[in-house]
Amino acid sequence: MQKRQLINKMINTKVNLCFVLTSIALLSIPENQDFLNERFNAKGKDLELCNYVGEILKNDEARDTHIKQFLLMGLRTFHKELFEMVNKYCDNTNQKNLLKKEEWYHFARLIRNCLSHDNKFIFGKFDKSLLPLSWNGKNITIDMDGKVLMVSEYDISDHFKMYDEMFNFIKNKLN
Repeated sequence: MQKRQLINKMINTKVNLCFVLTSIALLSIPENQDFLNERFNAKGKDLELCNYVGEILKNDEARDTHIKQFLLMGLRTFHKELFEMVNKYCDNTNQKNLLKKEEWYHFARLIRNCLSHDNKFIFGKFDKSLLPLSWNGKNITIDMDGKVLMVSEYDISDHFKMYDEMFNFIKNKLN
């Protein structure tokens, strides 16, 4: 993959997260319920799940729970895909040494691992030797081992800031 292709993939990944956020905004507006219910009035066995989604949207508590899960899925996919793209590009272009020197690298790697393991931090021996880690006013410490990462600890704005770190690294420091 060429650098320009990686940059385009990164931009597309950010756009995908924006689609998730836009969908959440639309699903959260009560005035949209009639429109959405009409669209979810699906017929046939293959479309029954759409009807179930329509029922979820009618129930405030169920809707909020599923929207939260949809957001978490979007954030998880966003961070994991970005990290894997950058990591693979650096491997393939023999620039991994530059990546590992970045202040944010191990922080992003541990967040990626956490998101991949039910939002729980699970530190190996090497990870523990790096702790504590700090980035952008956020900390990962040894006492977080086995604990769930809360959205309040690493929120949407943090995901976008990490994106900027990765994007600027690719754009300005790599071949």
